[in-house]
Amino acid sequence: AADGMVILPGDIVKTASAASVKVMMDEGKVGTVDIQEGSLFRISKAETDQKTGDKTTLLDLAIGKVLVRAGKLQGGSKFEVRTPTALPGVRGTVFEVTVKEKA
Repeated sequence: AADGMVILPGDIVKTASAASVKVMMDEGKVGTVDIQEGSLFRISKAETDQKTGDKTTLLDLAIGKVLVRAGKLQGGSKFEVRTPTALPGVRGTVFEVTVKEKA
């Protein structure tokens, strides 16, 4: 990966030890996601409804930790971070999601 690289839905980001990456969703308009070291992350969906302007963002975190700064959502917009055990949805906030390896 390189600074300024575009990540599209379906792309997977895997961070190494002592490495992290910041992803700006829709150029930061939807929010930012800081992917911490040792994480496996995928953007499943990042769409805008052309008629309503509602945005749907669905992220998958298989392992690791992300810090999300989601912008205030308008209308029927959705922002979700799916893990192997949960699917939390948010409405404009800062939160952290951690998925640990099974022991």
